[in-house]
Order: sequence, then structure tokens, then C-alpha cells
Amino acid sequence: MAVIDNAYNYYIQTYGESFTQTRFDTHKKSELRNVYNSILKVNKESPLYKLVDPVQAQKFAIDIKESSRNIQSVLSAIDEDFDSTDGSFKKKIAYSGDDSRIEVDYVGDDASASTMSDMEIDVESLALPQINTSNFLRNDGLALAPGDYTFDLTTNQTAYSFEFSVRPSDTNYDINSRLANLISNSKLGLNAEVIEDENSRSAVKITSDQTGLTANERYLFDISSDGSPASDVAMNYLGLNNVSQQAANSSFYINGSPHSSYSNNFTINKEFELTLKDTTNYGPVSIGFKSDAEAIADNVTHLANAYNTMVDVANKYSGINVEMNKLGNIISGIEQRFEDDLTPIGLEFDEDGKISVDRALITDAASEGNWADASERLNRFKSTVNNLATRTSLNPIDFVDKKICAYKNPGHNYTAPYATSAYAGMLFNAAR
Repeated sequence: MAVIDNAYNYYIQTYGESFTQTRFDTHKKSELRNVYNSILKVNKESPLYKLVDPVQAQKFAIDIKESSRNIQSVLSAIDEDFDSTDGSFKKKIAYSGDDSRIEVDYVGDDASASTMSDMEIDVESLALPQINTSNFLRNDGLALAPGDYTFDLTTNQTAYSFEFSVRPSDTNYDINSRLANLISNSKLGLNAEVIEDENSRSAVKITSDQTGLTANERYLFDISSDGSPASDVAMNYLGLNNVSQQAANSSFYINGSPHSSYSNNFTINKEFELTLKDTTNYGPVSIGFKSDAEAIADNVTHLANAYNTMVDVANKYSGINVEMNKLGNIISGIEQRFEDDLTPIGLEFDEDGKISVDRALITDAASEGNWADASERLNRFKSTVNNLATRTSLNPIDFVDKKICAYKNPGHNYTAPYATSAYAGMLFNAAR
């Protein structure tokens, strides 16, 4: 388990805080079935092997799969049909006049986008979660008698009963920490943490993931005594039922017309996905579309940045062993193949194999009627990058150092539907 724990710890430390999920990270059953069938196909003829360096293999598998996911999400955002050339890189991009107050993403159909005009968004107030803050108690004190205590936690869907114990050696801080972990680990959409003030006192702050209230709701969650004398004493002492902030809906205006939402993230007319981040006390924020040339330059830049993450992974592991140079060799081949095609239109490879984008050349190509030729070159590059991302995502362990133990009999093997983890590199043997 220690080896697996190390893999999870590396993932959380490296990607946990920066991970952003997009709508392209969700898939239909048919898409998942195709991925699974591809796994079985690769695994069918894969030899039996042991990893030479399991620790590096874990990190490499995580890095390469994350970079592959990033590339595939970017490509899907640019053009959901990888075989399309007409509209490729012309995907509409929405802009916000002030990203610090309102973020916007275009999620609609390009065919209907041309009929939409700019909008003015004025945010009066943000949607708020409910927050309960318990009584601040001295960290090193405790006035609750040792024993078992219970309390009820009710949401708008159901009710739960929680139990916690007080030991003779416990302090208020110990109890608050135990309660915070108990509530957070319950997976009820509540986050609890211990907060402290300047007087060495601590309390439990409980915040709901959800924001806003419907007309029929009075709260998002309610904490109360279960009615027993011991529970009444504990509730009065701890004060878990103290509501320090009521949940509230966002309030905003679209072109002067009032609107509200339960959340700070919502979609307008199935076209614009807005995320409200702050009020617009200094005037409304304009929402609209970037010009075609700017949108093309942005999409090309997104592709180059995603490709560069794969280059970073290849460079990171290239000096570890010969086998891990395999990815670097493939990327070098891509550079040699496309350098002459991409440099004239604003994509230049540096000495590390990464791509820098000259937005002026891209916008010139898009604005001066030369886009057909540039688009054809970019689509060939995009297709090659997509194929690499698909290959590395399906089988990252194909690129790490390993010892072959036995080859399968070619052409006479059956699929092994329950042995996908070995081929995908998600099961590691720490033995050498």
C-alpha cells in the first residue's frame, strides 16, 4: 500500500490544487466503451514485464496521463470533431471586460453565435453558502464531562445523526478537530475546519458547498440537539448551531433586466457560461465575442501550451533511462516534421522542443485571407498531437523502462477483461 500511497500523494501535491475539470472530461457510455476496448486490444498482445523503477514509473504515468488529458480537452474545445477542417480553430471565444469580476466561457453552437450581440452584466451581490461558526472556546480547556454525545444534522434532503466521544484527556481543541473531521468526512457537501482567534481560542467553521436558497427553503443545513439532556448540554456548550452567514442567491442585471441565481456559476441561453467573482460596483461588465482572428490566435495558443506540457514531461524524464527517451524521440520527430510548416505562420520550436506563438503572424494569416493554407497545416499538426495524446493516455507504461519476463504467443491470445491495470500501469510491483 505504501507504493500506491506515494502515487496518490504525488498526484495530489502536483495536480490537486491546479486541477480544473472541463465539460470534455465527461463522456458518453459509447466513448468509455471505445476506450475500454482499446485497453483490451493493447493488453491482448502485451508481454509480461516488471518495472525497473516503479517509483519513477508511477510519477511518469501520472504526468503523461495528465498532459494527455489536457491536450485532449484543448482539442475538444477547439473542435469537437477532430476530422473537421472547415471550422477548426475558428471556435468562438467569449470575452469578459473584467475577468476579475466575471469570467465567461462560450458553450453554445457557433451556428447561432453570429446572431448574438454583446451584453452588459451588472452584479449586485454574489450567491453565498451557509456558514455555521461554533462558540470560541479556550484551546486547553474542557467543560464537557467524558462520555458519548450525539447531535442531529439535517439538510433539505435528509437527516443524519452524529456521535462523538469525549475522553478525560481531551481539550476543546481536540473536540473541535474531531468534529471538523467527522463533518467533513461525512460527504454531505459540507466543509468543516478549526479556526482560531488571537486569544488562543478555537471554533468549528462549517461551510456548505451549495449556495443560494429556493423560495421554500429556510436553510441548507441545520444542526440541533437530539433531544437528550446530554445532547442539549453539548449543543449549548459547543454552539454548532450558530449560523454566522445565511445562504443567499446571487443578484445581477443583464442589460438592465434583473435576474438571480442559486449559484455564482450559471449559463445564459445555453450560450454563455458565467462565473461571478465579485460585485460590479464600478459599472457593468461587457460580455461578448472576440473577433475571428483573436479567437483563432487564442485557440492556437491553447494548443501550443497543451503540447508544451507533453514536451515538459518528455524533458523531465529524458535523462533517467534510455526507455524514457522514447517519448522525447517521438516529440523530436514531430518537430522535424512540422517545423518548416508551422514557423511561417507563427509557431516556432525552441531548443527544448517547445512551441512559442507569434500572435501577430497568426492573426495576419486569419485576417488576410490566407487562413485556408494555415488551417491545413495546423490541422495536420493537431491530428498528430491528438494521436500522440491518445497513445500516451491509453498506455503510458509503453514509455517507461521495464524488464520483459515473457512474450505472449502472437496471434493466439484472448482478451483479458480483468487485467487492464497491468497494461495501463496503474498496478505497480515494488519488488526488483
